[in-house]
Formats: sequence, C-alpha cells, structure tokens
Amino acid sequence: MKWGKYSRCRGFRSFLWCLSKVYEFGARLHRFVYEKGWKSRRRLGCVVVSIGNISVGGSAKTPLVLEVSKRLAAKGLRICVASRGYGRLGSRQVEVVSDGAHTIDGWSKAGDEPFLISKSLPTVPVVVGRDRGVAGATALSLFGTEVLILDDGFQHHRLARDLDLVAIDADAGLEHSELLPLGRLREPVEALAHADAFVIVDGELRPSELLKLDIFAPGKPKFRANREPRRLFRLSGGVPRSLSSLKDKEVGLLCGIARPSSFKLTVESLGAKVVATKFYPDHHKYVGDNLRNLADQAPFWVTTEKDAVKLDPTWLPNLQVLGIDLVLSEPFRFEEFLSGIVEEAISLRSFRQGKREHGV
Repeated sequence: MKWGKYSRCRGFRSFLWCLSKVYEFGARLHRFVYEKGWKSRRRLGCVVVSIGNISVGGSAKTPLVLEVSKRLAAKGLRICVASRGYGRLGSRQVEVVSDGAHTIDGWSKAGDEPFLISKSLPTVPVVVGRDRGVAGATALSLFGTEVLILDDGFQHHRLARDLDLVAIDADAGLEHSELLPLGRLREPVEALAHADAFVIVDGELRPSELLKLDIFAPGKPKFRANREPRRLFRLSGGVPRSLSSLKDKEVGLLCGIARPSSFKLTVESLGAKVVATKFYPDHHKYVGDNLRNLADQAPFWVTTEKDAVKLDPTWLPNLQVLGIDLVLSEPFRFEEFLSGIVEEAISLRSFRQGKREHGV
C-alpha cells in the first residue's frame, strides 16, 4: 500500500511537471513574440511604470504600487494606477474604480486589490481592465495622466513601458524554479533579464539566488524593503488601537491571501498568541457563513486590509484590521532612481512631441 501511494504521488507530480513544461513553453513564446517585434506593443502618450513579479502572490507587489504612487504623486505628477482587476464581477472593458475624488461603491466591480489601492490613495485615479493598454488610454483621456502605474504588469507584454520594477519575496526566493502548476513561477527565472530594477522584500536572498540575479540581470539596481505593521483598527470603525495592544493577547487570524504564514508571523512578532486560524485561498469572496462561530474559537480576530474591503462589520463585530506598509531600506536612493527614470522619460516625450508639432 505504501508503494501504491508513493507511485500515485510520483505519478501526479510527473503529470504536473508535464503541465508546467507546457506552461513554460507558452510563457516563453508569449514574451518572445513581443521581444522580437512579431507582435507590436502599444505605446501611450505618458510614462508607464510597471510593478510586477515572476511568482504567484505574496511578494508585496501591491504595497510597492502604493509606495511608488505616493512618491510620484508627491512630486505633483498626474498619476493613475491601472490593474487587471482580478476577480472583479464587472463586465465593462474598462472600469473607473476611482477618479481621484470618488470611489465606486463596493469592491466587486473593481477586484479586491484595486479597490484597496483606491482607498489607500484617495486622490489618485484607479482604472481596471484586462487590456492595460486600453485602460491606460482611458486614463490618459479622462485624467490627463502623466505617469501610468501598472499593477502586476511584468507579464503584460502588450503595453510598452519605461520602467519595469520587479518585487521578489526573500523567503520564497528563486531557489525552487518550477513553473505553474508544479511550482509558483509565472515565467522562467531568465525573464528577470527584462527587469530594470528589483525590490527584495523581507530579508536577503541566498547567495545562490543573488548569483542568479547577477547572471541574468547583471548590474541592475537592487533595493531592499520590509513589510512592517503600522496600524490596527476595528473594521466597524472607532478609535485606532496601538499595535502594543496585541501583546500577550489570544487572537484568531482570518485571511484569504497568497501566503497566510507570512501574516501569521507578522502578528506573532507583535507579541500576540495565535490560537485559531481561518485561511482561505487568495482573493476569496467572503459570505457571512465563512465567519460563523469564529467568536467561539477566539475572543479577538485579526484580518488584513485586503480582506477587510470584502467583509461586512456585522459578520464579526470584534474583527480588527492590521495595516502593513512597505518600508524601504534606502528610501533616498530609491527616490533618486525612480525620479531619474520618470523625469528622463517625460523629457524625452516632450522633445518628441515638440519635433512632431514642428514637422521635424
């Protein structure tokens, strides 16, 4: 029986390996046809900054989108965030989640991450659409966008960009390089050669992984950052709590994110004692029954900001939300790099526009 179970397990892994090879071929071909110019990339009349990764979930991509957006908006630039809107229920080709003053009601037409971005950046327009080129053209038309920030744009080859930032979770790393569905990678590690810079999150890569970066992307800037808890508040509203209020408290964790273990470690780092967990798949769509009887398992429950936008406060009255920000180790160096790329791209577009207006 043991051999039979082992054979079935090995057979299933072999099946996944075959599927991953098919997936890898498709991923390589998709990038190749755009790199060779066999398919043309759409170019917009604004600067395009892509924030992405090569793995599935959990690399702090959304916090990096927020960090880049805040820094560019602080310079007085008209920016807009464009996202695919994974999991949204709306059928429009492009949905305006926020116009920089008003946000649509409810997350379902936007997707959880774009809706969270719109709430975190209330003065920044946010649009969603499967084709980010069409979404970007809409932003350009409606808001006079100067910088379009692509949320999860590294594999969206149809749109040309001026900067590709790739986030890498140090804990997940690059050591296990299997592609979906056998592993977590969306593209082979060699695709990192097409990135312009990397943000390594929550630690340092292993020497062998840093060597891979140096081989595939020699000389590309590497920045370090950490996800740090910054705020704690009741979902139903009220005065925010101090993070120290979690110390020695027995809590339950509720979330539907790519790497719930990371969230658990964060809560435990604040001194809390996790006595119960309720974990769902990434982008889970909650219903009231998901939270039934949770109060019997722990007196105090904590969730993420991403999950909070999909939860009704009446489902679990004592539910607390832990807000986490991305903190750069060298913010001035990152600021200088980001500003330099964007300002150069804006100047180049202005120069080209002037030549066209004068018929040169």
